[in-house]
Amino acid sequence: MLFTDDMRATDFTDRTFLVTDLLENNKQVAGYVSYSPALRKAIFVPIVPFTPYGFYRVEIKTDEKKVVGTQTFIERGVHDLAGNPLDNAFVWTFRTKDAPFEQTWSIGLSVTDGTALDGNNIAAVEYGASDGTDEKDAPSVPAMAFQMRLSYLDRQKNEFERDIRPADGRLSHHWFFVVDNAKKYATVTISRQPSLLLTKTNRQYQVMRLVEFDANNNVSNNITLDPT
Repeated sequence: MLFTDDMRATDFTDRTFLVTDLLENNKQVAGYVSYSPALRKAIFVPIVPFTPYGFYRVEIKTDEKKVVGTQTFIERGVHDLAGNPLDNAFVWTFRTKDAPFEQTWSIGLSVTDGTALDGNNIAAVEYGASDGTDEKDAPSVPAMAFQMRLSYLDRQKNEFERDIRPADGRLSHHWFFVVDNAKKYATVTISRQPSLLLTKTNRQYQVMRLVEFDANNNVSNNITLDPT
């Protein structure tokens, strides 16, 4: 907050410079307030970082007359160096963004046909990742002909062993994967290992589904899984 006049630095405290969380019943945000005389700037630093996609209200107080019972007193606000209070309390609101809306989590997949095994395939959500290919993803290592493997596919059917999606608060995430070269007529078993953030009771994702498509891209099976 910039001022057009020189202010009294000692007036700036968490009592005269209030930040409240409008999404948490107007709870006051704990933090440190300071004033730079050289810059004429007041700065607020929260003890705990602001919540992503939050909504906050800031008030810089001026002198205000209070009546308690039969007693009248002045609740002091901020003043300039000459001792003049603000003409009025100054109030504004702001929103936060550009921060992770969900915590990082991952699911490890492995597949076996009873003879061969392919493991260490990771589907995950992480802040800073892209929906497209980036350095957080890992393309599949070239395999021998007819070697059984599980791999994630992008829209161009490129194969990946690790596919990381952005933690942008969407309601759901989807991964397409394929199992190549399983032994003919064998039972294929897919195993999953969720990270701790998916196994907790307060997890954001309550439902996981495994959807199977046939050769004509029609859904042939839809299995509801428990993330734990």
